[in-house]
Amino acid sequence: MTDQEFFNVIVGIYSKLGNNVGDGVVQNIWESIFNKILGYNTNGEDFVKTIAPNHMSYGSNSIDFLLMHNKMATCRISFCKPEDFKIAQNYFLQVLLESQLTLGVLIGKSIYVYCYNNDKKAFDFKEIEITQSNPIGTWWVSAFKKNTFDHQQIADYIIVKPKPNVDLSKVIADITPELLYEILRVHLSKTIDLHQWEQISKTVKISVLANKVGTSDWLTRMDTMQNNNAVATVPINPMRQPMQPRPPIDRVSSAIVSNTIQQHKTQSQLDNGIIQRQTAVRLVLNEKIGHGANISFLLENKSLNKYFATVPMDYLKQDWVLIFNDSVKRQINVFLVPAKALNKKQFMSVDKLHFNIQVRCKDMAFQDEYNKLRFDRYFVKAIYY
Repeated sequence: MTDQEFFNVIVGIYSKLGNNVGDGVVQNIWESIFNKILGYNTNGEDFVKTIAPNHMSYGSNSIDFLLMHNKMATCRISFCKPEDFKIAQNYFLQVLLESQLTLGVLIGKSIYVYCYNNDKKAFDFKEIEITQSNPIGTWWVSAFKKNTFDHQQIADYIIVKPKPNVDLSKVIADITPELLYEILRVHLSKTIDLHQWEQISKTVKISVLANKVGTSDWLTRMDTMQNNNAVATVPINPMRQPMQPRPPIDRVSSAIVSNTIQQHKTQSQLDNGIIQRQTAVRLVLNEKIGHGANISFLLENKSLNKYFATVPMDYLKQDWVLIFNDSVKRQINVFLVPAKALNKKQFMSVDKLHFNIQVRCKDMAFQDEYNKLRFDRYFVKAIYY
């Protein structure tokens, strides 16, 4: 069988799993896949089963897999329920850092392969949808087979490399309404049919607007835009700004509708005690707290009733703002730690550049369980939303 056929077998097996899968069932199936398809001796030295961290979502009986090469663990395989992915991913990456592994696979609704990028000091990843004849799935089978496993080749595929220098003026000139329509059509093709797309394309108008460029660039760009029926409004003379033309009424209506939808979406999330990091940060800055400070927005794990964050060591050198979201009271508790008030020796390091903090949600002292430091002394205020 080819690697593509092997991956299609995995898809077929996975598609038969229901949403309410009991503890150990998913892991047992994947253990069989690693044995029969990828060629690992699941009772040998190259494949080790270990207890999964208790914060992962399949219960206390769950197991993880460690792929071994030359008697050294090179990759951790872990599992999570699709609805718990975001929280599970955060903890999974923490486990990889703590165990000094630079390669990991988290399996939920899709297969996620993570590889540590030394340049960015963070993990890059690639999502592999478990769908028939997925070419990336074919790559995954080939890359993770025991006999063809190559850590460096996997890293070369996963890690995002810096883009070479390009002529941005040429790139900008290529941004046309036709291009944006095509990108939008492809993006929506999974959820709407061709007839529905035609209705949308007749209703929505896309324009390309130049923004704060020089006169010569503007003239060149304007010619391009006029040829493509685009609309542009830019300053021609920096000493005298031309009167801005009034946008067509359909564009104004479209902007109002878009903004209204976004506001309703944001308000709905806030009503449920869900607040995004950027919204919380904006509320803090509006209170004139920690201008220019480093900011940590602690994730709330409701199943464990704890807050968690991985923090860069450099945050301690400047003022450091911590934001804890209380989804029950619909408030954020804000703390400000002055620059150099704490030092890295007081924290449990994940690596040379990061440390972890974990606080129980109902702990009024806001004491870090890892390092036994109390943050209540740095409390500034509670902001309701």
